[in-house]
Amino acid sequence: MANEQPRRPASAYFLWLTASREEIAKGLGTKKASEVSKKAGELWKAMSEGEKQEFEVQARSLKSEYDKRMSLFKAQGGVVTRKRPAEAKEDKPRRPAGGAYGCFLAAEREEIAKSLPEGHKMTDVGKAAGERWRSLTEEEKQPYEEEYQKKLAEYKEAKQSYEETRTIDLVELARPNKKAMAGA
Repeated sequence: MANEQPRRPASAYFLWLTASREEIAKGLGTKKASEVSKKAGELWKAMSEGEKQEFEVQARSLKSEYDKRMSLFKAQGGVVTRKRPAEAKEDKPRRPAGGAYGCFLAAEREEIAKSLPEGHKMTDVGKAAGERWRSLTEEEKQPYEEEYQKKLAEYKEAKQSYEETRTIDLVELARPNKKAMAGA
C-alpha cells in the first residue's frame, strides 16, 4: 500500500502570513479572519522583493521537497486526488433568511396552507402569507422581529467562531506536513 499523499506546501505568502498573523492581529486589535487577511494582503503587496526573499527561498525549498515526496508517492502506486474537506461547507453557519417575515412564514406556513383550497400551489401560500403579514400591526409583528434578531445574533456569534476556526485551519495548512517529510 502506498504512503499518504503529500500535501502541497504553502506559498511564500502563506509562510509569511503564518509568521506574521499574530502581529497583524495585534496591530489591528482583532483576530477576525477577514480583517486580518485584508490587512495581510495589503502588507504583502507593499513589501519589497528583498523583504519577501526569505519566504520565497523557503517556499522553493518546500516545493522541491514536495516534488520529491510526490514522485516517491506516485512510484509506490499512489493515486493523486484533489479533495476538499466537505465538512467545511457543512459547518459554515447560514445567515437567517427572510427577516421577521421569514420567521412569521416559518411559524404560520402550515396554518396558511390548511386555510387554502385543496390542490393549491406553493405560490398561493406565499401570496396568502404576504397578505396576512401586511395586515399585521407593528405590535403584532414585534415577536417575529425579536425572533429574527435573536437568530441573527446567534448567527453572528457562530460565524465569528467559524472564522476563528477557519483561521486556525488555514495556518495548519500553511505548515509543512512533517509526517510526510519524515518519510521522504
